[in-house]
Amino acid sequence: MLRLSLLLCACLCGSRLFAQWVVVPYHHATNKPPTAAKMVLSLPFWDDFSYYDYRPQADGQHWVAPHVLVNNHLSIAPPSKGVATLDAFRNDGSTYNISAPTLKGYSDTLQSLAIDLSSYNAGSGLYLSFFWQAGGLGEAPDPEDFIVLQFMDNSGNWQEVWRQTGENIDTTTFTQTLIAIDQSHFLHANFRFQFIRYGRLTGTFDHWHLDYIYLNSGRNASDVYYRDITTINSPLRYFSDFSAIPLHHLNSSFATASKIGTRLRNLDNNFRALSYQCRVYDSQNNVLLSLPVTAIAPNAPLIFPGDDFRLEATPTLFTPPATPTTVRYCFEVNTSDDNTSIPPYDLRVNDTICGKTVLADYYAYDDGSFEYVAGINQRFGKLGVRFVLPDGLQAQLTAVDILFVPYKKSLTGQSFVLWIAKRLRKPGTEDNMLFQKAYPITYPSQYGQVVRFPVDIHATVIVSDTFYVGIQQTTDDFLAIAFDKHLDSREHIFANVFGVWEQNPDIRGSLFIRPVFSPNPVTSLPAPPPATLRLHPNPATEQVSIEGLQAPIRTYQLSDLQGRVLHCPLQGNRLDISHLPPGMYVLKLVLNNEQQHILKLIKQ
Repeated sequence: MLRLSLLLCACLCGSRLFAQWVVVPYHHATNKPPTAAKMVLSLPFWDDFSYYDYRPQADGQHWVAPHVLVNNHLSIAPPSKGVATLDAFRNDGSTYNISAPTLKGYSDTLQSLAIDLSSYNAGSGLYLSFFWQAGGLGEAPDPEDFIVLQFMDNSGNWQEVWRQTGENIDTTTFTQTLIAIDQSHFLHANFRFQFIRYGRLTGTFDHWHLDYIYLNSGRNASDVYYRDITTINSPLRYFSDFSAIPLHHLNSSFATASKIGTRLRNLDNNFRALSYQCRVYDSQNNVLLSLPVTAIAPNAPLIFPGDDFRLEATPTLFTPPATPTTVRYCFEVNTSDDNTSIPPYDLRVNDTICGKTVLADYYAYDDGSFEYVAGINQRFGKLGVRFVLPDGLQAQLTAVDILFVPYKKSLTGQSFVLWIAKRLRKPGTEDNMLFQKAYPITYPSQYGQVVRFPVDIHATVIVSDTFYVGIQQTTDDFLAIAFDKHLDSREHIFANVFGVWEQNPDIRGSLFIRPVFSPNPVTSLPAPPPATLRLHPNPATEQVSIEGLQAPIRTYQLSDLQGRVLHCPLQGNRLDISHLPPGMYVLKLVLNNEQQHILKLIKQ
């Protein structure tokens, strides 16, 4: 069975990887607090990073941390939704070092703004508390890796006050740590603290996650509880398979998920009563949809200290809005957390958590954010994603949205083949291709947005029931596609590197490949799909024939695996290769009917 490798390294090396679908972590510049203006804070200081979903441009009231990723995907069961993750990627997606794969050093830093502690003394009960986790869903630190906490003294120097190494640690739970601030050289008007990661500098290695950071006076070493009930996990898909659906395809036959849900955490040392509801909003038009969710909390449940409490709702199909929109389904919990336990902070900021479904003109398995990239670093390798339309629906596929990511280097100027198939071939048969064409590799002009590749204007691609959309590589470079690890559609992803399609269940996640559809109903049958061309004989020694042509050849180009263009006479549909040395070659054809084909040729 073809194995999909989760490759947690800075470079893709070794020919063995040519036969694998490679999935590697990626760090990007979204949802990060900007560098804050110079200001001095007063106590209390509190942040649980719950703004990852609601305040992507953070308020600048806490941190100077341009390279730290705020997310809700890479940790496991945090104290509240949203964590700050430290790794070896800068804000722009570049690594701190790419030339030495094993080099280690200091990288991401989470540094507070200045805090005025000049009016406090050693008896003021000043404590800094925080929750930390090593690894989580990311890569676990090595034993010699560490994270440190430093305080700035009254001379402007940083003093280490806490260190945690990667040796013998649980990578699935958060641990709370309290540090007393009772030394006179820290009690000044420009106090700061910072967390710094030490580990490999070449990628998303050695993850450390931080959450629920709280600094105040009047505390003690046992002050580890907070009158706060928090939401943790974003609800997954509202519909059973997709996180985005063409609005004009949404009808009563569309299956919703059996359940949607989230989890709560009681950070207090007393049980609490709560009430909650799940609402569905049309966020584009700012209206509440007509309560499609089954009532879920007729009685106020009790949540006990330390509980990991699950809320669930049963979604039902709502009346679709008239125009494209993003539908948000939100669990809203009434916890009475607007108390004065940490004034002036309103702890209700983490009481609501939402998922979303886009109703536009495309299908998507991904949720719109990605933490990894995936691809095949082998010439002629193919990746494909399966889609299944509702029963009885025929639709015209007009484009494909793909998010290519420049991983380690840009492949601008190279090409790939976009293909659409009714079915994938079994050994001894051919793929039932509906469309294929070479396109230049294009990266988005705005970071994180997909690029739309339109189907050729001379083609009409009508699909129904099951179909496949994918890419074929034309070089051995790693062509990286954004990969969402949060939503899992692994059963719909297929790879072909040895001429045989294989489904691989090893790596959970979803590729950013989205078929786009015309809103117009299908009124006529499509033109016959383009024939599949083949070279015969192949391998060959003297001449090779191009079989299956439906139109004359307009242009052709033969190149070797180093990309050098070679001169080979073409007479009709026969190519003379007698003068070529043995090896593998690539033949690119453009026909008079605008069809483009890329074929592999082996010279013996």
